[in-house]
Amino acid sequence: SRRFTTNNVAVATQEIEEISAWIVFPNPTAGSNEVNIHITANNAFDANINLIDVNGRLVNALGQHTITNGNNSLAISVANLPQGVYNLILTSEEGITNKRIVVSK
Repeated sequence: SRRFTTNNVAVATQEIEEISAWIVFPNPTAGSNEVNIHITANNAFDANINLIDVNGRLVNALGQHTITNGNNSLAISVANLPQGVYNLILTSEEGITNKRIVVSK
C-alpha cells in the first residue's frame, strides 16, 4: 500500500503484490509497431489491462487476462497511435499498477 495526501485528503493505493517483475519494451518505441509486456507473477490472478492517454482517455481496452504463476507475455500494437505518452494500467482485485509508455515514430 502507498499513501499520499492530495488537498488535505489521505489517499491510498494498493499495488499488486503478486507481481514480482513487470517489463514493457521497447520503451520508448522508437518506430516499433508493437510493445511487449512481460509480467512475472508469484501467484495467478485475473487482471484488466487498458492503455490510457495523458488526458485520461481510454485508447485501447486490452480486456481481461489471466496472469498465471510464472512468466507471462503480451504484445500490443501501437502502430495507429500518435506520438505521445501513454499509461498502461493493470487492474485486479488485488490492486492497481501502471507503466508509462512513450510512443515515438
